[in-house]
Amino acid sequence: PAASCSLLAWIRICVAPLAHMEKTMTTANMILLVSFIFMENEVGKEFDAVISAVTSFGLFCELENTCEGLIPISTLPGEYIYNEKTLSLSSSKGNIKIGDRIRIKVEEADIRRGKLLFSLSELLNGE
Repeated sequence: PAASCSLLAWIRICVAPLAHMEKTMTTANMILLVSFIFMENEVGKEFDAVISAVTSFGLFCELENTCEGLIPISTLPGEYIYNEKTLSLSSSKGNIKIGDRIRIKVEEADIRRGKLLFSLSELLNGE
């Protein structure tokens, strides 16, 4: 199933058994937990995403289903340089900045470590 249309169904299914934990977990934490459970089943699949943040260590990307993960800079093809003033990564191939549309591959969804890692498959509207 497509990630963007199935996440709400997963939340409805998964939140019911977690209701007893409501006193100790915030709604945001419950949604995050369910998102990780959902994304564990999506490892290896590709999705469209939007870059939501650019840092010196990589790109944070948000999927249509609001799951957000990291593309480590060390996994990007070529050599990228972080520009703090423009919040972008630059290389001889062009720039990557907040708001760029990209295609990602889900590499890892580790709920225990709180890691959702992606790799870059394609720049859809980058320079």
